[in-house]
Amino acid sequence: ADATSKALVFTQFKTTIDWLADELPRHGFGFRTRTGDMSKAARARALSDFAADPPTTVFILSVRAGACGINLTSANHVFFLEPCMNRALEAQAAGLPVIVTDKGGPQELMEPDLTGFRVAGGDVDALHRAMRLLMDPELRIQMGVEARGFVEANDIPEAYSAIPDPHG
Repeated sequence: ADATSKALVFTQFKTTIDWLADELPRHGFGFRTRTGDMSKAARARALSDFAADPPTTVFILSVRAGACGINLTSANHVFFLEPCMNRALEAQAAGLPVIVTDKGGPQELMEPDLTGFRVAGGDVDALHRAMRLLMDPELRIQMGVEARGFVEANDIPEAYSAIPDPHG
């Protein structure tokens, strides 16, 4: 195992965060957490502690409050503990831009040309163009930050309502 490896662990439930906070030290893992009930200063401190402290190898993040402003290169593993029923929302929660079609619900969970791209269903050329645009690292990072902010700023409970809390 690589002692320099760091992991981001996303969860939707406070009870999972509490459970991990008990379990990780029992297995020799140093960790930090970042949740929606933390102040901005506490979130920033948790991020800097995670990035700067080599024994801190796990960063536990709530899906909605976790990744805003995180440079994902500080971690080389990302885990989602509970399945999200909407992959577009899950990707944005991780700070990734999305490409969705104009058919169905995911288009309502993103901001076109800000958090990703919306293409016409069945338009392979438009999909290809959007994919090529997201190959630009600067645009991908910019849209990823916007995507994460979109998830944090919007209450989107329907995307989470079908997922039972495994600990509660």
